[in-house]
Amino acid sequence: MRKLALFLTIFVLSAPLHASDDWSTTSKLAFSLTLTSFALDAYSTHRFLAKEGTYETNPLLGKHPGDGKIIAYFACYSALTWILGDFMPDKWRPYLFLGIAAAELKASAHNFSIIFNW
Repeated sequence: MRKLALFLTIFVLSAPLHASDDWSTTSKLAFSLTLTSFALDAYSTHRFLAKEGTYETNPLLGKHPGDGKIIAYFACYSALTWILGDFMPDKWRPYLFLGIAAAELKASAHNFSIIFNW
């Protein structure tokens, strides 16, 4: 499972450079921000679940997912986001990526608020 997650992560990170159409610098930066937000959400989910009495509300992950499941979920989520973005015209990609990044950052902020008792 970890090898698959690693492969998908490497694939997703390198894919925009080899896409069939040209990705603008803005699209590449927006996708990079989205990947960063995925990583932050994965980390905050891991830390959040280490706290006693907490559970995950994402039905795809289950209430108490392990690290491998969290990594695989975010690797697949990253790949699907890239695929969806690659099918879109370049002028719309940043909007997709930044919208997803905003949702992920909000989820991370929620997790960190519980981790650090904010």
